[in-house]
Amino acid sequence: MRLLLVEDDIRVAGALATALQRRGYLVEHAGTVAAAVAAGPADLVLLDLNLPDGDGLAVCRSLRAASAAVGIIVLTARGESSTSEASLPDLIRALGADHPDVLDSRWDLARYHRQNGNRSQAARQFQEVLADRDRIHGAEDQQLNLARQELEDFLAQPG
Repeated sequence: MRLLLVEDDIRVAGALATALQRRGYLVEHAGTVAAAVAAGPADLVLLDLNLPDGDGLAVCRSLRAASAAVGIIVLTARGESSTSEASLPDLIRALGADHPDVLDSRWDLARYHRQNGNRSQAARQFQEVLADRDRIHGAEDQQLNLARQELEDFLAQPG
């Protein structure tokens, strides 16, 4: 399965790509809107909305226009309390009835799967340890609390 990972943070992208490749995904990384749009078709897209050259919603719309069947999971830090950007509910409404699955930037895929059951086959396949800048989260929904420097060291040496 070809997966397009659209994430501008190199450390986060590296950790996610390593975990996904171990699960058998063919991962292509794009760090900008332009690179994501140019990447071509994918079976599944993990999409950060906050990109350096524009809004990830443009990528979402472009991918949906090219193929309504592409699976898109939005990874975003935009939440209910955001004042400078659209709130998450506004973003979902803007995408329309065929909106992608949306996860916050902690990428808590184990909890997402429990809450949504069989709704997303892609979420069921994530059983590796996943990390972001603030925490490491395991397949059994257990959180490891590390000091920032420990987490930075972990992310710097994926695998």
